[in-house]
Amino acid sequence: MSKYVRPWRQDVRAAAEDALRLEDDPHAFPLNGPLSVDMVFSVERPKSHFGTGRNAGVLKRSAPPYPASMPDLSKLLRSTEDALTSAGVWRDDARVVECGRLAKVYTASGDPDSLQVPGAVIRVRRLEVA
Repeated sequence: MSKYVRPWRQDVRAAAEDALRLEDDPHAFPLNGPLSVDMVFSVERPKSHFGTGRNAGVLKRSAPPYPASMPDLSKLLRSTEDALTSAGVWRDDARVVECGRLAKVYTASGDPDSLQVPGAVIRVRRLEVA
């Protein structure tokens, strides 16, 4: 297990527990039906993507638009699902039957779900059962 996984899970769990306390009906949790999730992870750009000296803070033209590097998206997904389970968002992550949007973006990238700091935008929706 990466040295970053445990602190990430703890942060996600704490944020989820805070969000649950703000819910109108806290007794509706943990969720126990088919669920859809969106997870967009914002990761920081390496310093090497920026100029130096008077160009410090200016993104280089050669900087890649997508974070095709560690951590890998599937590990972020799994560790986040585990944290949401332990926070009591859902009974079991097996309830997730659909991922609407699953992405890894750079912070402040202009993506609608990009955060200014590293973190994640997570949306959980119940799916209607006919």
